[in-house]
Amino acid sequence: MGCQAILAAGVVLSFVAASGNEGKAARPVEPRSVRLGESFSLRVGEAARVEDAEVTVTFQEVSSDSRCPKDVNCIQAGEALVLLALDSEAGRSAVLEFAVPPDGESPASSFEALRVAIVELHPQKESTKPIDPSTYVARVRVSPSSPEAVARTRSRWPISVEASAVRSRASTTSSSAKRLAVSP
Repeated sequence: MGCQAILAAGVVLSFVAASGNEGKAARPVEPRSVRLGESFSLRVGEAARVEDAEVTVTFQEVSSDSRCPKDVNCIQAGEALVLLALDSEAGRSAVLEFAVPPDGESPASSFEALRVAIVELHPQKESTKPIDPSTYVARVRVSPSSPEAVARTRSRWPISVEASAVRSRASTTSSSAKRLAVSP
């Protein structure tokens, strides 16, 4: 019995040493920075910090995928349900679920003064092979929901977003758009 315990301990120790971690936890990957209003790709488990929005977006998982395989003609298109976690620097957080069609964009959801949408999800399903859940890649877009929401919740946004908001709203609400353009 004593020899077996020593042998088992030796096997465990050699496995830990061979793994390279030597019992240490893996260091978390720092989220990369992306621009507000531009689409970006995330793999399952990856995170991105949206510049000037003070929000980090994490691709948690695809909870189900009933999209019609690309090599099959289906009566219904189906959808993939994708979970994104959003965390603001102000301490607010939410997990949003998106229904992504096979070849299209999900409806947008709101978080604070932002609109969040999944532009596309890859890989597409095929009838002959299952999808490994770790291979999903979501193309995400985070943009301001409206100039008014931006003015209420943020003190600093990119000039290009302010300028486009001013141009698009100038004919209908010129006084509020001008205040938005000159606010610090």
